[in-house]
Amino acid sequence: MYNSFDPDDRLGARLRERRRQLGLSQADLAKRLRVSPQLVQKQEVGESRISAFQIFKLAEVLGVPVDYFFEVLETSGSGPVRVPNKEDIISPRRHRRLNVMLIEDNANDQLLFVKAVEASRREVDVTCYSSAIEAEAHFRQIGQPGSQTVPPDLIFLDIRLPQLPGIDFLRELSRNPNYWNQPVIMLSNSVDAAEMHECYKRNASAFVCKPQDYDQFVAVMDVILQYWSEIAVSPTFY
Repeated sequence: MYNSFDPDDRLGARLRERRRQLGLSQADLAKRLRVSPQLVQKQEVGESRISAFQIFKLAEVLGVPVDYFFEVLETSGSGPVRVPNKEDIISPRRHRRLNVMLIEDNANDQLLFVKAVEASRREVDVTCYSSAIEAEAHFRQIGQPGSQTVPPDLIFLDIRLPQLPGIDFLRELSRNPNYWNQPVIMLSNSVDAAEMHECYKRNASAFVCKPQDYDQFVAVMDVILQYWSEIAVSPTFY
């Protein structure tokens, strides 16, 4: 549920949900309401209040009863996840924690990663998978009836994995209909020039050599997480 939202956030979330159900862009809805797209964008993210009069007007334009805007949305604990339309004006304001997926077969390295994330004090939730095969199963669950599985906002992918190597998984991701071009950061214990070039060729967002020193690793993770949670805007996190 949208437990962390204030009333304006909930109203805006319902507005955004219905608009997308109808296949309307923010500009389309603004034209019907005779307001600016910027106002619709601000209302959807809770930055501009929706008056009682506007609620009645929205209900009429969107073809829903007024009560629709006060229903509680059911979703996973991490908050709403939707692919933005191309016409949407994306707000830099974040409403939830960053949802990170780590694909790493070494249990010690998984623990090190989680500890480094906790030490960074960023608002991040981490889900760990020991193989790319397990991660693929996660993606297959997205959008299934009754499934609470949501796509990650950011993926950390080890290069050397059993069964399906990290570089090959990059290619498989692009073929998955539930993958929305989220950033993928490749992790390696060393820099092999050929592997690095191949990763970027397959659209990796970054190639990171894991520091052996724990404090350095924490510092590196802090910089990465700050960038992806506070600066960059990605397809699932806005």
